[in-house]
Amino acid sequence: MNGQQMLKRDFVGDLTPREGRTRKASALAAKEAAKNPVTLATLGAASLIALACQLVAPLVAVPVIFGVLFLARLRSARTWTTAEAAARINPIELPDLIWYSDVGAQAAVRRLGQARRALANAVAHSPQDPEHEVLARLRSVADIERRVVLLASRVEYLGRFLGEISLPELEAEAQRIRNREANATTAEARARYQLGIAQREAQLKDARSLEARRDQLLATIDYMLATLEMLPLKLTRLQLLRVEAAEGYPTDPAGDAAPLFNDLEAIEEVFVDDIHAG
Repeated sequence: MNGQQMLKRDFVGDLTPREGRTRKASALAAKEAAKNPVTLATLGAASLIALACQLVAPLVAVPVIFGVLFLARLRSARTWTTAEAAARINPIELPDLIWYSDVGAQAAVRRLGQARRALANAVAHSPQDPEHEVLARLRSVADIERRVVLLASRVEYLGRFLGEISLPELEAEAQRIRNREANATTAEARARYQLGIAQREAQLKDARSLEARRDQLLATIDYMLATLEMLPLKLTRLQLLRVEAAEGYPTDPAGDAAPLFNDLEAIEEVFVDDIHAG
């Protein structure tokens, strides 16, 4: 499926081509086939026979058995059910910018990719703690990404159409017909010109309505992207707060340095006492 076809699927909210279900199902099938006892037993037996007989031919049985098990797992309904469940909650494949011509849609997809990379970097540099994994509570990130991709496809659809029409030209054409209507010499001609004027005014109204809708979609996208762009900062702050809360006491530079000064004073008293004693 090419980018244009995927864009049309995005427009109606069908993002399944970007979920990589086939890839996930293949990975699951390969993993289960590799861990299958039959595969492991075949590998062990073939290796022993190959070593004992000094032959390579028995090793051919390993990929054959693996292939059969892989195909069986790939055709399994359980494999596809697991893959589909994972695809719905995992990040989708982001669109390529080359398929967008609208400037607003391009900017949205570009910012979405940057936001995803920034969050991934923040997670990579965060302390790993399975019991307090913050990302486990950020499942809505994938939902927001999906929504941005959907809205960007609709901005692209509107942008392509609006890019092919010119409101100033439509307004000029409407004014030209008004002038003709004003200069008409008969009532019948004026009446027909008025019909044409009404059609052009309706066209202008619809075009302005589409422009307003495009702006609304871009404003919604901007809010969602700003939310995603804020996550690395929030994640870093939460990690710091969690660590400081686990310490059980507030950070006090003077208090932290007090034991050192007490030790120095004790050492100084010892030297002073030695000098006085001497």
